[in-house]
Amino acid sequence: EIPPLKYDFVHRLKRDFPHLEIIINGGINDLTHAHTHLDHVDGVMIGRAAYNTPFQVLGEADRVMYGGRDPPKTRQQILEAMLPFLEAELAAGTSLNSVTRHMLGLFHGCKGG
Repeated sequence: EIPPLKYDFVHRLKRDFPHLEIIINGGINDLTHAHTHLDHVDGVMIGRAAYNTPFQVLGEADRVMYGGRDPPKTRQQILEAMLPFLEAELAAGTSLNSVTRHMLGLFHGCKGG
């Protein structure tokens, strides 16, 4: 069982020790939530949500978190960008599943996905 998250405790640690780099992790499921923590700490980690629903969670990361102006890549563009890496891994003997299992969340929420 996951213990209760104490964001206020982490925020207080940063106030009390401003010279330390404090990066918060746990239960942060979207960029809006992540962005609010950046008023209090140096960084935010998004784990399970980014892995399970990467397109929904990270598709707008450059724009929301860093002020990027480029439109997010489509799922198709992401898949096409993965092809050279996938081909190299297959040539090196890596199983197809070892690479593609990390991409399953790309289509989370899509009809037929």
